[in-house]
Amino acid sequence: MLTVCADLKTVWPFMRTIDTKGPFVAAYRASRGKAFVRISAHGKSLHINIAAPGYFDKGTPTVDYTIKALNGILARVAGEEVPVRVGGVWRMPVGALPADGLVRSFLDSRKVGKLSLSLIEGRLRIKGSSLRILRWEFDEEKGTVEIGLQGRAKTKFGEDYFVGGLKYAETAFDTFVLGKD
Repeated sequence: MLTVCADLKTVWPFMRTIDTKGPFVAAYRASRGKAFVRISAHGKSLHINIAAPGYFDKGTPTVDYTIKALNGILARVAGEEVPVRVGGVWRMPVGALPADGLVRSFLDSRKVGKLSLSLIEGRLRIKGSSLRILRWEFDEEKGTVEIGLQGRAKTKFGEDYFVGGLKYAETAFDTFVLGKD
């Protein structure tokens, strides 16, 4: 899941509507298949969540808007450059991680005498990138790991905002977690 929290300069009327009616949800075709977008607002803060169907444990959310409608809502702030907090979360089987990748290397156990030690959760600070934090947590019962990336950036809202946002998160995940260039 990708989460973007933008602090806009003004409270737009559509934000009051979203805050009153609850989040607006739409589905669309993303680079890696279907994705869901949820927009919510509170005060000057606009929150956008983008998630693939696999993110949801208990079924996908109810879709009540089209992606065109949500783009139409965001078109009102198109071109506005805003500081955003960005966070991405992925859950996957440990076996899906590359054996020589950063997160997997921390999850591997080490023998010290009769003891076996492994780091089951961690948090790394990243410098030199708009991404600032890489964190992970291993669920031994399920054999899965939850991996999170967090950062800060400035962005402009535009027509391709949802596709670009998810692609940014996927690229960061591919680079920092899977070790792809």
